[in-house]
Amino acid sequence: MISIRVIDSGENLIDFGSRMHKIFEQELPAKLNSLGQRAHQAMIAYIEASKKRPGGDNKLEESIEYQFFNEAGKGYGFWIGDIDKMSLESPYWRWIDTGVAKSGRMIPPGYDENPKIRGEFKPGSGVGRFERGFYPIRPIKSMPAMHYIEVATFQITNEVNQLVATLNK
Repeated sequence: MISIRVIDSGENLIDFGSRMHKIFEQELPAKLNSLGQRAHQAMIAYIEASKKRPGGDNKLEESIEYQFFNEAGKGYGFWIGDIDKMSLESPYWRWIDTGVAKSGRMIPPGYDENPKIRGEFKPGSGVGRFERGFYPIRPIKSMPAMHYIEVATFQITNEVNQLVATLNK
């Protein structure tokens, strides 16, 4: 939650009140919606740019939704990413963000845990991909964390600071 403290601006109470009403009822919701959309786009762009092997599916990006709400009497705001939807459509979202799966594991499962995990490396168009195949796959490296949620949080923090600075003018 973000709170804004207003310091006496030297205006008379009526002018100050009408200026604040205009800001909080008209300008701020539009600016906040725009800020949320930019943060959402920054998160998606970061995920796409950080892929080690581009060309796969976009389930993670597609599962991250943006929603702005403006409810009379309750306020307005936005959210990025519905955890239930992300867990259903891209259950590995937490693992990609933090480097640790929901179960606590850091190294992906391999053939020793599930004999169905077999594959082969197929080079193509400059970037190779693992595909289904004959050979047992035994991962030994943990997945590096992408921290895409932190990227969006950083974007939001910077833009909120800029927005508050413009309100103080």
